[in-house]
Amino acid sequence: MTDFGWKYYPALKISLIFAGGIVAGYYFDPSLPLLFIIISLSLLWLLCAGFNYRLLAPFALLAVVLCSGALWYEVRSDDPAILLRNVEARHVEIVGLVTSEPVQKDGYVELRLRPDSLLWRNRSARLSGDLLVRVYDSTEAAIPTGLLHYNVAIKGTFQIPSNPRIPGEFDYGRWLRSQGIVGMFYCFRAADIFVLRREKPAWVSQLACSIRREIRDFTERWIGGEEGDIALALLIGERRDIDKSTRKAFAMTGTTHVLAVSGLHVGIIALALFVLVTWIPGRWFRFLFFALPLAGYLYLTGAKPTILRAAIMALLFILSYNTGRIARPLNTLGIAGLLLLLIDPYSLFDVGFQLSFCAVIGILLTYPRLWSFLKSRFPKSMGQVILGRVVQLLLLSIGAQVLTFPLSIHYFGLFSPLSALVNVAVVPLITIGLGAGVAGVLFPFAAKWFGGAAWLAINGTRTIVEWSAEFSIVSLDIQQIGSLAALILIIAGVWLVSAQKPLQIFVRSFSFLLLLSIVIGVDRRLDPLADSRSGFLYISPLSRSGGLVAALHHNDTLTLWYGGITPRDSSVVIHISGTLRQRTGASVVQTTDLLNHNSLDRSDDLIRINSVGPECGSSLVRLILSNTRRRYPGRVKIGREIFAQIPLQRKLLRTIVLDSRNDWQPVEWY
Repeated sequence: MTDFGWKYYPALKISLIFAGGIVAGYYFDPSLPLLFIIISLSLLWLLCAGFNYRLLAPFALLAVVLCSGALWYEVRSDDPAILLRNVEARHVEIVGLVTSEPVQKDGYVELRLRPDSLLWRNRSARLSGDLLVRVYDSTEAAIPTGLLHYNVAIKGTFQIPSNPRIPGEFDYGRWLRSQGIVGMFYCFRAADIFVLRREKPAWVSQLACSIRREIRDFTERWIGGEEGDIALALLIGERRDIDKSTRKAFAMTGTTHVLAVSGLHVGIIALALFVLVTWIPGRWFRFLFFALPLAGYLYLTGAKPTILRAAIMALLFILSYNTGRIARPLNTLGIAGLLLLLIDPYSLFDVGFQLSFCAVIGILLTYPRLWSFLKSRFPKSMGQVILGRVVQLLLLSIGAQVLTFPLSIHYFGLFSPLSALVNVAVVPLITIGLGAGVAGVLFPFAAKWFGGAAWLAINGTRTIVEWSAEFSIVSLDIQQIGSLAALILIIAGVWLVSAQKPLQIFVRSFSFLLLLSIVIGVDRRLDPLADSRSGFLYISPLSRSGGLVAALHHNDTLTLWYGGITPRDSSVVIHISGTLRQRTGASVVQTTDLLNHNSLDRSDDLIRINSVGPECGSSLVRLILSNTRRRYPGRVKIGREIFAQIPLQRKLLRTIVLDSRNDWQPVEWY
């Protein structure tokens, strides 16, 4: 690819405009009649432009594609009338089909349900998506086993996934919606689960279940341990058994993508299939034997957006190969993106979708130029097999990070400078481990040998990742940036990597660094906490039980007072304190449990105001914390003083931030 111009990539251009329409529909919520009017007028203008005013025709086409994206999002988006504003509904009965085996987790059992109907207060609703059901019942053997493919009725509490309630928190609700989960359902007694009848699954589903069982047996018997859990994640995407410390090490080194079935894994499978089918005569037989195993792999792993993108690109590649056409990779990527958005417009807001497409665009724009430059300057060195392959892997990893680092900062506040180097060693080993795992499943007579090879490769990967994670510079905690700032940096990154001449590269690199500093500076200035190291109070919900936590940032010290209703609230407080500590930059964290009277007596910061409540005040600021539901969070005037009143047992839908320097005026935070 020697030249970059939009005229060469019409599919990419249309998909980006269509995605812009989806974003406009998400943020501005335009009415359907207005969109129909704009599309109709634009189409009418296009008909007229066929005879006159040709220069204005592109604007009409832009309006058609943009409004079509917004219209498609409005048509496909779900807005159940049963609930508004993310408020939960209690005493709800849900009837549906269990689509996953119950999984035991920390304090609850989790399963996935495809609902038929939802009943609440003599009203019913249908949901176009799955529910994630959690059963909180510690009774031994309380949860029936073997619920997969059974129709059940469950009583409990229904809740639509909400936005983050803690500043800087990961948007779990958006991630759930990207996985096809439209709501959460909480059941607190196993006796409220009624098994109705078993639904006979289709033969495809039965075959997939048997293959998954064979893969689990192979990983447990012939690999085992933590390596077996990682192999299971590589083969079918089940990561729930991987140890938290291992996940953290992979996240710190920027290699988490190898643990999830993604474009890398689909690329390995597609490459192996391509080598096999090239020997088959007849282009349509070749395409059939390529597409069927790939479709089976997608069905087996859940067909998430990241692997769908890679699979569509692979299918388009084999089509162009069979027909003798030259396919432009960016055009192929644009077609894949457009198809995915037509299937599910909400996938645009999936973190994996965004990271996958940005990584591929970065690779396609940077790798060919860098590799051509190095081959022309160092032909002998790059001609060596081992050195050339290592350099290629390094360039691929660098290209993938060019456009993904703004998203990493935006979503996770994390950047790994050594990720490119670690991936050079990890990707080949993971490829060997994945290949050995697939071969072990396909050839049971040699499962022992392939299992041993997979164990060696995955164990080597773990060793490298855990060793790299010990370096202090492997992961940098950076203050998260807003979505607009991340988008600006991605566009600037595309502009940078599309440079052709050396002078262009120099000027654009300098401009990009200048823009980077300006964007981050402006983004932080727009932050409600800009230019303040202290003086803000956060009020955040702890759990569905009604507990709250109040966190005060004062003089580089973060003090948390919380009223936990359930045992799990203490672990949530630890999570909130870590998030807010990173968010505010506090160096000291102090925590006090208001429901434990002994801790109140030992605290030098709290003053007992009312023993009936109990209500407590802070000696640092004008603050009243109350263990009651009678109060409302906000400002209260006592005499001439303005106090911040925090009822710790009152439920909140989102975090409230109060400014202590301005008589506790609330600062909105969404």
